[in-house]
Amino acid sequence: MKCLFEYQSANQQGAALWEGETAARQADIQAKGNLAIIFGLLGVTFAVCAVVSDRGRRPEPQTTGI
Repeated sequence: MKCLFEYQSANQQGAALWEGETAARQADIQAKGNLAIIFGLLGVTFAVCAVVSDRGRRPEPQTTGI
């Protein structure tokens, strides 16, 4: 009977460790996903600002009187 209790105790400890490791991995994955979203939004913002500032620098086309 002692062997069964030791096995169950070890099994519970292993399950607790696995649960903690899984939670840490999920948090890491979520943090990386959030960073990817933030950098993606920054990239879109940069592209939009570049297009808008480029439009302000270009002279408007001149029409010829032909």
